[in-house]
Amino acid sequence: MPDAPATAAPAPPKAAPHHAAPKTLEQLHAYVHETLCARENLLTAQFRTVAAPLSRAGKPCGCQYTLLGPRSVRLTAVWDAVRNCLFLFDATGARIEKRMLPQRIRVA
Repeated sequence: MPDAPATAAPAPPKAAPHHAAPKTLEQLHAYVHETLCARENLLTAQFRTVAAPLSRAGKPCGCQYTLLGPRSVRLTAVWDAVRNCLFLFDATGARIEKRMLPQRIRVA
């Protein structure tokens, strides 16, 4: 009996950046930038991520991050300060991941 054809193993999921958990808003911004770039195989030095603070009833409650990539690619992430959770979205706006951050970040 002939051997069955070998099938390729599925590709492992993209790994998160290898650095410590963010402790400040600046570190969170860098973490989000690196994570979004890694997700789409973008060079971190070639693209930038902009942050827009979010508020509820006039009080800061998180931040929305937008990375503008090549060919009008727009990736986003939203950090919910109340739940200390980061939501990542792909270029179509579909949520691709939810990450609980291990350490609470102080909102200014």
